[in-house]
Amino acid sequence: MKKPDEISKAYFAQAFPKINITLKIGEKIGNFHTLQSRFCLVKESLYDSILIVKTPLQEELLPQTPITHGDIVSQEQSQPHKSQLQEHLQCCLYGNFDCKIEDNLIFKACVQLLQHLDFSAKPCAIHIIVDKKIPVGGGLGGGSVNAALTLLLLNELFDLRCDEKTLYDCAKTLGSDVAFFLMVYTQNSAHIAPYFYTTQTFSKDGVSKILTTFQTQKILNANFAESLKEKQQKECIHFLSANVFGTGEIVEPFYEELPHFIIHCNPIACNTGAVYNEFAKQRELAIKDSKQEIIDLKKDSLVLLKTYDMFMLNDLYKPACNLYGLESIANMLCKNYGNVYFSGSGSSFFSIKQNTKE
Repeated sequence: MKKPDEISKAYFAQAFPKINITLKIGEKIGNFHTLQSRFCLVKESLYDSILIVKTPLQEELLPQTPITHGDIVSQEQSQPHKSQLQEHLQCCLYGNFDCKIEDNLIFKACVQLLQHLDFSAKPCAIHIIVDKKIPVGGGLGGGSVNAALTLLLLNELFDLRCDEKTLYDCAKTLGSDVAFFLMVYTQNSAHIAPYFYTTQTFSKDGVSKILTTFQTQKILNANFAESLKEKQQKECIHFLSANVFGTGEIVEPFYEELPHFIIHCNPIACNTGAVYNEFAKQRELAIKDSKQEIIDLKKDSLVLLKTYDMFMLNDLYKPACNLYGLESIANMLCKNYGNVYFSGSGSSFFSIKQNTKE
C-alpha cells in the first residue's frame, strides 16, 4: 500500500465563458465604471479546462529545466512557469498564456487565497494545468472565470474553509467579473457546487506522467471530462444568470430558463481599457442614449433579446466599433444567424441557437 504522502488529489473543472445580455454603463468610481448588467454563464462547447494538483515539494516531480523570470509560456512548451509563493510553497502554471506569471489572474488568485494557508504544513507544489480555449480580448471573461475557479478549487484542495466574505474580498482585487463567476459556480454559497468539478487521486508516477507529457487537451479530456459529464447527470444547478450592479461587486442570482447560445469569436482582441476610454470620450452622448429607454432587469434574458437590439443593450458596442471596425463582422453574422448581440467590451458576438443541430 502506498504511503499517504505519495497520493496526490487532483481537482478538475471546466471554465465556461459569460455573455452580457445587456450592459449599461454609468459613472466612473476610482478605476471602475458603475454598471447595470445581466450576465449569463454559457455552458456550451466553448470552455477552458483547469486541473489543479498538489504534490510534495520534491525536485523529481518538477521539470528539470527552470523557467526564468519574465518568460512567456506557450502550450507547445513542456515546461511550466514557476514562482515561489512562500518558502514552503511553489506554484507551477502550465498553459498557453501570453503574459508573465505575476500578471496572470490565476497566479494572482493563488497569492490572494493562499494568504489563508497555514504554512506550518508540509512544503508543497501547486501544479495548475490550463487548456485555454476562451479567446483573450473577446469580452467573455476568460481570465476572470479562471481566477474564480482557482480560488474555489484551492479552497477545496487545501481545505481552507474560507467563507463567502473572504472569497468575495479576494475577487474584488482580481477584477470586476470575478464575483459573478463565484456566485454561479458556488450557486450562492461558500463552496464550488459539486455539479461543476470532479476529483481523482494519482500516485507520484501518475502525477509525473501528466506533468512531463503535457499533452494538455488529450490528458484532461481522457482523465476528467467524461467523469465530470457523468457526475453532472446526477447533480443539478439552479441558476446560470445574475444581475450585476455597482462596479461588479453586487451580484444577484436571476432564475430563468435560458435558451441555448452560439458564441461567435473572431481574431480581434479588444482592449477593455481602450474601449472604456473611447466610451468616456463620447460619454455625454452615450449616457444620454442609454437613458432613452431603461432596460428592465426583472425580465427574462430571452425577452430582453427579442425586445432590443445590441445598440440599445450594450453601451460598449459603438465604442468598440469605433476602435476595431467590428461592423463588418456583425453584418456578416446577421446574414447567417439573424439577430446577433455583443458581449462585454468585445470582440465576441452571440446569437440564440435556433435548433440543437447548430
